[in-house]
Amino acid sequence: MAFTNKQHRQRYADDEEHRARKLAANKVWRTEHSKELNAAWSERWHTDPEFRASKQAQRRLRKYGLTPEQYQRLLDESNGLCIICKLAPARGLCIDHDHRTKQVRGLPCSNCNSGLGFFADDPKRMRAAADYVERANGAAAPGVRATLVLRAEAGHFLVRDADAGRRHSS
Repeated sequence: MAFTNKQHRQRYADDEEHRARKLAANKVWRTEHSKELNAAWSERWHTDPEFRASKQAQRRLRKYGLTPEQYQRLLDESNGLCIICKLAPARGLCIDHDHRTKQVRGLPCSNCNSGLGFFADDPKRMRAAADYVERANGAAAPGVRATLVLRAEAGHFLVRDADAGRRHSS
């Protein structure tokens, strides 16, 4: 007697040994055919925009709990630009989230998103880095009386006095 799909599904759900055998057999088959499966998936990813969009939406939902409507709202709010540098990204926007709360914060470009990660989302470290870059570029931060400029010659330093704009060699 032939089983119906409903009967197969019911047996799979009810019979733990049957389910374990099926899972093991499927794993063996997928391992043996992984090259063909990966090639077919890759081909479809590159040629079928609907498939690609569907997989991206599934990943956003699974990883961030972000529905397609919520993602579109974030995209519309930023006009498709990076939420931090306000530039159009070359490769698309990233989804930035707080690692502690798992809450989505916005859509930065990959460079800005990496920068946040490199500074461990610590605003003090980011401000210190910004002050450092400003000092290195000659713009003294508030409360800084002088900036140190390193020259290519070993042992030669140039100090810019923030008050008078004078230079001192040492």
